[in-house]
Amino acid sequence: MNLKSFSKEILPLLDGELRQIVDTTAALDHGFLREMFSYHLGWVGENAEMARGKQIRPLLVMLCGMNEGMKAELLLPAAASVELIHNFSLIHDDIQDNSDTRRGRETVWVKWGVPQAINTGDAMFTLSYEAMMGLMARGIKPEVVTQCVRVLTETNLMLTKGQHMDIAFEKEESVGVETYQEMIEGKTAALVQASCQLGAILAEVGKEKIQNYAAFGKHVGIAFQLRDDYLGIWGDDQKTGKSVQSDFLERKKTYPILYAWEKSEAFRALWAKDAFSKEDMIAMANEMINCGAMDAVLDVFQTHEKEAVRILNEISPSDEYRGVFDELIEMLSVRDF
Repeated sequence: MNLKSFSKEILPLLDGELRQIVDTTAALDHGFLREMFSYHLGWVGENAEMARGKQIRPLLVMLCGMNEGMKAELLLPAAASVELIHNFSLIHDDIQDNSDTRRGRETVWVKWGVPQAINTGDAMFTLSYEAMMGLMARGIKPEVVTQCVRVLTETNLMLTKGQHMDIAFEKEESVGVETYQEMIEGKTAALVQASCQLGAILAEVGKEKIQNYAAFGKHVGIAFQLRDDYLGIWGDDQKTGKSVQSDFLERKKTYPILYAWEKSEAFRALWAKDAFSKEDMIAMANEMINCGAMDAVLDVFQTHEKEAVRILNEISPSDEYRGVFDELIEMLSVRDF
């Protein structure tokens, strides 16, 4: 099986699970709250299918559980829960980052205002727990459900910590690369890690193997963020869909930028300017190569990618799903270098 065929099998099931959860929640019946839910989840509005995203996190819940012999219908509540948590975080991130668009269309707060967007995010957060409790109705043992809820709670705290650190970085003149890695372990990697972990917990594979699935997800998540950091400076505009100057213009503190800040006086002088010309940004990108920032981010990226593959080999996926795992690693951390 490949990723395309796995997604074709699973995503309609996930969509049905999510729609049932949302459609049967009476609290969403007031005013346009259900419309806001449906819009953000990509069920209505322009470019709706694109707005759903790749839904990698719930796919990982399903893949890890099914690889260990679990039936898809038993995993769906946890997959839906993860997708709701992810979308809750996106709604709040868009507000905090003042982002006008997401996935090619207006964000929830732009269409309905900040207060109602916050309400929608809060409701989505709460509903993720309701979704997870749906495991009980599928016959999952209460102690296993409790373990899943605990993972969800710990992950939410990690997401919050990561977002807190990311916002705090905006006002800090200098942030070390080790501190930055701690931030992305929360903001980016935590939910990928939890997705893999939840599938293994539900399959009751044992503590050591659950830890392996969690570690696999963590390294894939970190590699994914480091890839984005690289592409934000040296990527191809046509392939990334955004200007490679945007990280400079928005003064994002990504791994290569922080590395260059630590290592290069010339880079610090350029970064200290009130505004950047096109020539300044070209000079900064070149100086980042000269001071080793490009090589550094590639080295760290490759370290996490290789570790993910090593752990996956320890997990030893079945012949049926090995190709899906391999393609997911490639998609999340493929190098457009």
